[in-house]
Amino acid sequence: MIYLVSANQQLFESEVYKVISVEESLAIMKDWKMIQFDTETTGLDGHIDSSLMWQFGNIEETIQIVVDTSTIDVRKYKGKLESSFILGTNLGFDCKFGFKEGIILRRVYDLMIIEQLLYLGFPNFMIGASQDIIDSYCQAVDECSSWSNMNSKQKSEYIQAVVPEVSDFITHHSGVGLKAMCYRYLGEEMDKTVRGEIIWRGIDDRTVLYGAGDVKPLYRIMQKQLAILRQRNMIKAAKVECDFVPIKAYFEWCGVHMNEALWKQKMQQDELRRDTALQKLNDFVVKFGDKRFFKVNLEGDLWTGYDTTPKCTINWNSTAQIIPFLTALGFNCKGIDKKTKEEKDSIDASVLKPQRDINPEFYDTYLAYSEANKVCTTYGQNYLNAINPLTGRVHTTFRALGTDTGRLACGSQQQNISLAKLKGLPCSSKTAPKDTKLKCAYPQLQNLPADELTRACFCAENGNVWISRDYKGEESVLMADFSQDKAMLNVFLKGEDMHSTVAYMLYVDDIPRDTPIKDIKKLYKHLRQEAKGPEFCFAYAGNDSTLVQQYGMTPERAKSIYDNYMKGFPGIAKFQSTQKKFVVNNGYILISPVTGHKSYWWDWKYWKKVQKSFDSKFWEEYKAYHKGTGDNIAKKVSTHFKAKTKYEKNACNSPLQGSGAIIFKIFCKMLFDWVVDKGYFNIVKFCIPVHDELNIECPKELQEVADAKLGEVMKEAAKPFLKTLVLDSDSEVSDHWVH
Repeated sequence: MIYLVSANQQLFESEVYKVISVEESLAIMKDWKMIQFDTETTGLDGHIDSSLMWQFGNIEETIQIVVDTSTIDVRKYKGKLESSFILGTNLGFDCKFGFKEGIILRRVYDLMIIEQLLYLGFPNFMIGASQDIIDSYCQAVDECSSWSNMNSKQKSEYIQAVVPEVSDFITHHSGVGLKAMCYRYLGEEMDKTVRGEIIWRGIDDRTVLYGAGDVKPLYRIMQKQLAILRQRNMIKAAKVECDFVPIKAYFEWCGVHMNEALWKQKMQQDELRRDTALQKLNDFVVKFGDKRFFKVNLEGDLWTGYDTTPKCTINWNSTAQIIPFLTALGFNCKGIDKKTKEEKDSIDASVLKPQRDINPEFYDTYLAYSEANKVCTTYGQNYLNAINPLTGRVHTTFRALGTDTGRLACGSQQQNISLAKLKGLPCSSKTAPKDTKLKCAYPQLQNLPADELTRACFCAENGNVWISRDYKGEESVLMADFSQDKAMLNVFLKGEDMHSTVAYMLYVDDIPRDTPIKDIKKLYKHLRQEAKGPEFCFAYAGNDSTLVQQYGMTPERAKSIYDNYMKGFPGIAKFQSTQKKFVVNNGYILISPVTGHKSYWWDWKYWKKVQKSFDSKFWEEYKAYHKGTGDNIAKKVSTHFKAKTKYEKNACNSPLQGSGAIIFKIFCKMLFDWVVDKGYFNIVKFCIPVHDELNIECPKELQEVADAKLGEVMKEAAKPFLKTLVLDSDSEVSDHWVH
């Protein structure tokens, strides 16, 4: 039975549904322990946009209630919603529209986040794919000699022609949307065409029926998901991710205050740095004297007069124009594409940095320009455009499972039409001039430059303070505890500095053996700083070759540093070896045995099949290809060997980054519960999460209690993940984001 709750009862008469009052609907819902829930809205912004309909359904699928929120005050449902278990999909979105009405949903099960969890490690277009679909896709890619050189449209056309069943799956049934899940789990097709019509259709038979249909199948899908979760021992992982859904929404809801005047000052400084470096580049080209790269205007100009000063003709934002000049200077611009693994022309830092000594003056100037230009184009006017005119704050979006390790990812390229309209900015990226587009309404906040001026632009509002608290050496502590390496454990148990210890261990010929560890930070500060690179490199399964590639070290020095590290911390090598064997044998990475989080090698079964086909010649074929003497089969072997290497490295770093992400989500949940229970909602604001760091804003009078509570929950959340060590945190309190 479908019910409609509307204050305009006299306007509705239908055989599709029955019109009832709020009181009647609450009476119907009285005994519901779980509510299937969804909302329909005018847009994406919980602050700016409005709700059109709220829909409730019972798990038996016998009753669906559609509330006309244009005429009904949904706060009348606050008590029932906050005391019930809420089942929905993409509930983080719905939570924000609840926050707008003072309704805080905390007990939730989100079908979408669970589907992402079940397919963590899969590319989006393969989520939900059967093994037959995966095999067909992989085989088609393997047999396409020009795949690496195709654009996305060409790849799509190729798959459509070769394996149409795969193309059909990708187009219609992949992903984590409700429609895709309905088809995969229930074999039911869901019509979503009405969704785009709701704004202009309003409440009628069709939209009411659509809204009711959106909450009808949710419980059945949940049961299917739970069966898989139990089979994979991932119930705890599911709870962590579902518990975090309202917290993610709270981060997005709170946003962060930005000092506009200071940001404009920063923009001026960034532009000055860029323009200064640009002028130096142009002068260098002219001074170099190759006439292919500059010109002299001998004809003059009506407006600028007769200027014969040589002018550089290189567009420093064009790779095609830069490479010939680099070649003329003696640089080798051949690099390996990260995606295709094919050789191509490149001006990436990984290609140029090892060659700096060819021309240090040019390299340093070009690096300065590239860095300054990136800052200008990425962090300039876009961030001012993103300030919400209603809240005066910058709001972004987060993806709770934004990486294969389970870390949060930040920002979205999605246009927020509502925000653009309110700010008087063009709503269409197709019609707007390049200099006035609202390029990104949800900017990146996690990877901002760490300089003091940039951080100072993000600040507390008047009367509030900014609290930054982060773990002390989280990943090093986790590595020591997970590996149970005695030497590394002793560093922490004795309270010694890890970076100093590593420097002492690595640089045998540079630091005298009688130097106390406590003095290294003072006496050999540069070596301690330098040691951080190899330390994190080796923790993430890098080796001496990685040091050569990333830091431009000589092979001899890199080999010495690597050998010294592994000799000093033998438990690390053992841990990494175990992790590598596990992923190759099982096809997934166990991110955390505590919660059951897993990251999947999505095409592992196909990889195993291909590897088996090579039989005993596998390594012989690879070696032949590596030496340049192999055939097509050898190339195929090489491709699959690279996949093996990739997942082996992931298997070493995922438990560190992934466990850190899980711990973060747990302590955020603990803090959020405290905030709500104490009545501090919208008072203690969650601003910016950065891996192992949480930034909050609160009134000055709550500073001590909020900081103490944050420190308490951070310590408590880490305990179940550690056998030997304790994970502590440090805090900084200021009026802005502290560097």
